[in-house]
Amino acid sequence: MVVRPRGSGLPYPRVLESILSETTGEVWVVDNLSRVAAIASDSSTYADRLVADQPEAIVIHYGHVEAVRRPHSRASWYRIHEVRPGSPRWRPLLNWFRVRSAGARRVVGLRRQWMTLASYERALDELLGYLRSETLATLILVEASPGNDRIERWGPGSLGQIARYNDVSQRAASRFGAVWLSLEQAAGSSHDEVCPDGTHLSGEGHRRLAEVLASIVLERSGAARPRPGVSVSSSDGAPGRSPG
Repeated sequence: MVVRPRGSGLPYPRVLESILSETTGEVWVVDNLSRVAAIASDSSTYADRLVADQPEAIVIHYGHVEAVRRPHSRASWYRIHEVRPGSPRWRPLLNWFRVRSAGARRVVGLRRQWMTLASYERALDELLGYLRSETLATLILVEASPGNDRIERWGPGSLGQIARYNDVSQRAASRFGAVWLSLEQAAGSSHDEVCPDGTHLSGEGHRRLAEVLASIVLERSGAARPRPGVSVSSSDGAPGRSPG
C-alpha cells in the first residue's frame, strides 16, 4: 500500500529510486505495483510481472487495510471514493445512500474486515513462496501502519487486529527468509512522527523508509558503492541477487 505522503514530499518508491541511482551512479528503476486501498490478494495481479522483471528486491507492504474493521465493504468503498468524470448523474445519489448506510452500520456496531486473517496469511504465503521459487530477489516485508486512537474509535478492535496481521507478516518473513522491517526501525523514531494519522506516512516517514530500504537493497545486491559521505548499512535477512 503506497499513497502520497500527508503534507509535502514524495512517496517512498520515488525517493528510493533517486537514492539508489545517485548512490551507485547507475540507473535504477523502482516500480510501484499497487493501488489505493490495496490488499494482499491484489498481489496475484502483479506476481507474474514481478517474476518476468527479475528484480533485485521486492518490497511488500500489506496488513493495515486488511485489518481495520469497517462499516462498509471494499467494493462499496471504491464506488464511493472513485467517482470519475463521465459518471452517470445518478451516481452521487447512490453514493450518498452508501455513505448513510455505512454510517448506520457503524452506529449499530456492524463492521467487517476486507480480508480475514486466515485469507491474509494464505495470500502472503502463496505470494512469498512463488517469488522465492521463481526469483532471487531480496524480499522485504514492511510493518503495516500501526493505527491510532481515532481508528480504534471508528472501528473498535482494529488496533488489536493490526497487531495480529503484523505477527502473521513477521512469521511469514521468517519462513521465507525475507527481511522484516518495522516502521520504528526504519524511522529511527516513534510511529507518531512518521505516521501521524495512524494510516498514512508523512513526507518525512516516506523519506526515512526509503533510506533504510536503499541500504538493504544496495548491500544485498552487491551494488553498495557509496559516494564519499554516503553511508550504506543493513542487518537481518539472507542475501539475494537476481540473475544477470
